[in-house]
Amino acid sequence: VTPSTLPVGKSVELQLHSKNLTNAPKLMCRVGQGVVVRAEYISSTSLSCLARSEQVGRLPISLSVNGIDFFRIALDANFVPLETIMSVVPTHGPLSGGTEVLVSGSNFLKTSNVICAFGVVQVQARILSTSTVACVSPRHTMPELVVSISVSNNGKHFADSAITFQYYQASIVQAVEPSSCTPAGGTSVALTGTGFVESSDLKCLFGDVEVLGV
Repeated sequence: VTPSTLPVGKSVELQLHSKNLTNAPKLMCRVGQGVVVRAEYISSTSLSCLARSEQVGRLPISLSVNGIDFFRIALDANFVPLETIMSVVPTHGPLSGGTEVLVSGSNFLKTSNVICAFGVVQVQARILSTSTVACVSPRHTMPELVVSISVSNNGKHFADSAITFQYYQASIVQAVEPSSCTPAGGTSVALTGTGFVESSDLKCLFGDVEVLGV
């Protein structure tokens, strides 16, 4: 069955891969004790149908060639809780991409199928726990600088998300005032340049020492 997991509470398409599948005018599919739906014949080894469940767990799949008599096949549909996103850190990154973004939420599965989407661009996720995944922002290729971030456990069905990530031009420092200070530090330094973003994540780097910017 593909995808290998299906989100609870959504009507989603699944594909069944087996042997000796028959094309019939009344080819039907049923997942668990759910609604009977028409199955679409693809080939003798593949067909697709819609499935939905409000409960987590594996449900048996049955087929019918006449719309009345159903037979159980040796495949299950695995329904899992819908993934959610609560926050991302950092919330900004350069247009060139390459920023590692930590996505916090719930119901992330520890599989190789988990995907992050920055707008419409998908990248592989690295699973840290069931509540945190790491994704590297792709190079910006979209019209919008602010894009939504979403996560999919099966690489196909993405949960709705209001969390966003903002792309920005690389920052360029053109002037520093004052240009020197005492070794003790504590001097307020004003930077003039381009590409600065108003953000709580804004920092300045003096050598290898980070300080908050305002």
